[in-house]
Amino acid sequence: MRAGAAKTAGAAVSALGLLSLLPDPVWAHAVVQRYELPVPLWYYLTGAGLVVALTFVVLMAFRREAAPAPP
Repeated sequence: MRAGAAKTAGAAVSALGLLSLLPDPVWAHAVVQRYELPVPLWYYLTGAGLVVALTFVVLMAFRREAAPAPP
């Protein structure tokens, strides 16, 4: 890299680093009002548990045994 290009790249990286230190409000998880699930909580938790259990069943069904090591 040329000296001028390296200096410019270094300045750009430094500027981006300094910008990342500035505080910025985070609104991604802001909740304005209370949200109610459209189903009872136990439906939701039972469904989530069944999905996790079914995932393990499917993974075990397609699991391959490791090949034995050659002598």
